[in-house]
Amino acid sequence: GIHGLTPKSVKKKLKQPSFAAAVNRDDVRGGAERLGADFDVHVAFVIAALEARADELGLHGRAAATG
Repeated sequence: GIHGLTPKSVKKKLKQPSFAAAVNRDDVRGGAERLGADFDVHVAFVIAALEARADELGLHGRAAATG
């Protein structure tokens, strides 16, 4: 789920080829750079935006979905 996700954990997951396999890692970093944003700050912003819409997007994860 999205709750409790940190920029550090996203960066770690991005190192795993199986995580978001179709996503180009250079595009992810390059997008933040083109915005003039620090990568960690940008990722934190995206996480917060997704958290705000977690219900709508179904991003609560397995534990929350069963509880």
